[in-house]
Amino acid sequence: MAIRRKVKYSKIEKKDEGPQEHSGYKVGQEVWCYRFPNKEISFGKIGKINIVQEVFNFYCEICGSFRIAKFEDIIEEPTDVMKRKLSRSKVKSTKIKL
Repeated sequence: MAIRRKVKYSKIEKKDEGPQEHSGYKVGQEVWCYRFPNKEISFGKIGKINIVQEVFNFYCEICGSFRIAKFEDIIEEPTDVMKRKLSRSKVKSTKIKL
């Protein structure tokens, strides 16, 4: 039987993932916004930033999926209704009954 050689894999270096800041918002910052295109309320951390189209992607903690939003649709001060919506969605996702 032939002897198999082990294949050596080289480490792949991470490439620059684009800009880290735009309009005063940084990657990893938590924001409230109206998601694109249906303008529903969302909350999550900024993932990647696209300066050309002035949008960013994020993981929405309210609906549980990746979304896109425009920088102009970021909400500076969320209302109490928005905060309750987030807390209700977290309760639903962990399946805790109050």
